[in-house]
Amino acid sequence: MARYLLTVLVALTALLIADPLKLSPITDTDFNPAVVRLEPLRYDVASLDRGNRLSFSERLLEGKLRGPESMAFDPQGKGPYTGINDGTIIKVSDDGQSFETFAWTSTNRSAACGDKLEAEDTCGRVLGLKFHQETGDLWLMDAYFGLMKVGPEGGLATVISNEAEGQRFQFANDLDIASDGCVYFTDTSPRWKRRQFILAFAEGQAEGRLLKYDPATNTTTVLLKGLRFANGVALSSDESFVLVNELSLARIVRYWLKGPTAGSHDVFFDNLPGYPDNIRPDGRGGFWVALHTGRSKVMDSIFYWPSIRSFCFKLPFKPFIWYLVYVGKPIGVILNIDEDGKAQDALIDSLGRVFAAASEVEEHNGKLYLGSVFNPYIGVYDMARDKKGAGADRDWMLERQ
Repeated sequence: MARYLLTVLVALTALLIADPLKLSPITDTDFNPAVVRLEPLRYDVASLDRGNRLSFSERLLEGKLRGPESMAFDPQGKGPYTGINDGTIIKVSDDGQSFETFAWTSTNRSAACGDKLEAEDTCGRVLGLKFHQETGDLWLMDAYFGLMKVGPEGGLATVISNEAEGQRFQFANDLDIASDGCVYFTDTSPRWKRRQFILAFAEGQAEGRLLKYDPATNTTTVLLKGLRFANGVALSSDESFVLVNELSLARIVRYWLKGPTAGSHDVFFDNLPGYPDNIRPDGRGGFWVALHTGRSKVMDSIFYWPSIRSFCFKLPFKPFIWYLVYVGKPIGVILNIDEDGKAQDALIDSLGRVFAAASEVEEHNGKLYLGSVFNPYIGVYDMARDKKGAGADRDWMLERQ
């Protein structure tokens, strides 16, 4: 482990030369890293060299958009709709060759939207979206403005909830909608903003929350506190529980909504090989989990030592290298997990040549629509390839459970 720590310290000292994420300055009060203990990796996605089914994905609208994170289809099956880096929600045309602006979450539109990260504060940035299948309303999680809603006709979205228990959302993240109209969503951090996500990740504090908005009473309640980088949200098919991803702990937590265990929570899937972003139902009772990047022994080791992380952020350099350490080798990984928390499949692009840094997987009409906060396109994987026996990632994954 000493060799890993020495390598990181040398890299930090030599390469902290830029700050495109506008993270600095950081003070002792701002940055307070916690001890985060991760289980030893059962397998390392960076070493995969078999199958690579995800590398057969199509790049939709390549070069025409940037950062399509979350995907949704309207009640008529049109779309996908997605939020991009300039703060707008777009609708992809039926032929997949173009798109139109469907909605936006801020009236503060300017040329800086999409070009400068610090402009996100005023332009907005949608991280999660979901259509209510009965009303046709599109519910949104804007990282800066909170839970929002826009009607079937699109336009300017309305803020529905932006605080709970007197604490305003600083980093609203993802959501899912129950059949009764209640919305379950996450608040990642009370201090760091979306454009500072590296700091929220590197700090590792247990400050994230899972919340519920009830439209019948217009109230927002906190269901779970103490989550480490609360991220993706998904309801089970029978709505007996809701899942929430804890990115910093590389695991998925289950919060029970019905039955004798209602109001309690447990670990649904632990020791993921990467950091989970969004999670979505697969329509068969299971879930698709997007891994934003694979874990590494270096990062796992660093999280045991808050003093090292604190020292690194006090250096008279910029912390951009943390972004490089976090992302590491670009790899595309998505997992399919059943309703009992058992992995059923894994699709991988081990070199990240076609699709890397997955943010979300939305299954629709036999295809997987892949979002990424970094990529300048939407990934599309045709599941018909699986019927031809393409790849061996599934077997590799199951062997290591």
